[in-house]
Amino acid sequence: MSNQTKVIFDTFKGNQTIGIWNTDEKGNVKGKAPIISFGYQKGKAIADHMSEIEDWVAQQEVQKESKSSSSTTLKLEDLSAADISAIKDFLQKNKQ
Repeated sequence: MSNQTKVIFDTFKGNQTIGIWNTDEKGNVKGKAPIISFGYQKGKAIADHMSEIEDWVAQQEVQKESKSSSSTTLKLEDLSAADISAIKDFLQKNKQ
């Protein structure tokens, strides 16, 4: 699956929507449906919690990389600034 995506604004049942679609190398939309599509209320909720979503995605990327290279030791220098920030936030939120 390509990591290339495009935002397309649309209308569903008279309401404005935003969709994120996969695209090919030339930027043309691929597939019959968007990866995700939502209206104002969901968009507002996402915007209100964007930093938590970004942290969660960073944590998932770290876990995914860890699983794919389980025989390799993860080194601090291999982590991006976003990874380190996500780990710090996770540890701070789960501090007992």
